[in-house]
Amino acid sequence: MKAKKIICLVSMCGLLMGCGLNQEQEASAEDPKMLDVKLNGPSEVGKNETVIFEAVVTYGNEKVEDADDVQFEIEKENAEGQGDMIKAKHRKGGIYEVATDFQEPGIYTVQSHVTAKDSHNMPKIRIEVK
Repeated sequence: MKAKKIICLVSMCGLLMGCGLNQEQEASAEDPKMLDVKLNGPSEVGKNETVIFEAVVTYGNEKVEDADDVQFEIEKENAEGQGDMIKAKHRKGGIYEVATDFQEPGIYTVQSHVTAKDSHNMPKIRIEVK
């Protein structure tokens, strides 16, 4: 009788341990990925000089070639809400870019608005126009 209880207890422990391993394996297979956007552009530019800004978009380790929407907002410092939104063009390798020029000297903020893989990311950089 005692041997049957021990065998039953050992069998149950083995079953529970096996289920725990499967849950850990499933959890690691479903690790969430992050939408990452690296915004690149110069920190200084001359007035009326054409400049290119690019957003390198990745999701986990994959380059995003099919973003839902990528736009760049360019706004002069102290002019909040008066910026221009420019739709980005897709190149290959997860790179989205815009080309623009600046008519007036000053400090500007360039912010990319990227929507992809049910996520949104909005990094920004500053640029001085001389």
